[in-house]
Amino acid sequence: MEKDLFLVEKAKQGDKQAFKELVLLHQKRLYNLAYYFTKNEHDASDLYQETWVKIFEHLNKFKNNQNFPAWTSQILRNTFIDKYSRNKSKKNELSLNDAINIPLKTTGALAHSEKIEDELSVDNAITSLPVEFRETVVLVDLLGFTYEETAEITRTPVGTVRSRLNRARERLKVLFENPADF
Repeated sequence: MEKDLFLVEKAKQGDKQAFKELVLLHQKRLYNLAYYFTKNEHDASDLYQETWVKIFEHLNKFKNNQNFPAWTSQILRNTFIDKYSRNKSKKNELSLNDAINIPLKTTGALAHSEKIEDELSVDNAITSLPVEFRETVVLVDLLGFTYEETAEITRTPVGTVRSRLNRARERLKVLFENPADF
């Protein structure tokens, strides 16, 4: 976090290399979030690039008491909502596999296919959740944001984040106990 603040201050003063370093530090997380929201490489790339343009344009609005990853994620989320809110089907598409980028640890073809089947099952379960629950699960459980950071990103109270996460986890538990339901 200190490195982020240092680089942001340098970038605010016009240091292009500092901004490049910020991009390099946060590119994977932001691209994964963009892909998770759009579910295709072309739209994710567009959303990712548009987000970095907005981050650059609004860098002077970043305050040192803010969390840079949460601030940039909020910009990406808002850009996504602005850009894709007209197309509800795109807004509701999410992909677990590319969001977390976990390398497969296989012991053979069978292990590989079972791993893919498990990931698709989890992806289908998360996709079946209402958007508010899905977003909260992705931010907290998959991307590792704290409740407070998630509240900041989604502009909701921490209690709402906790409630949504609890309700989402309960629904996921029910889905996995009754896989025929999805």
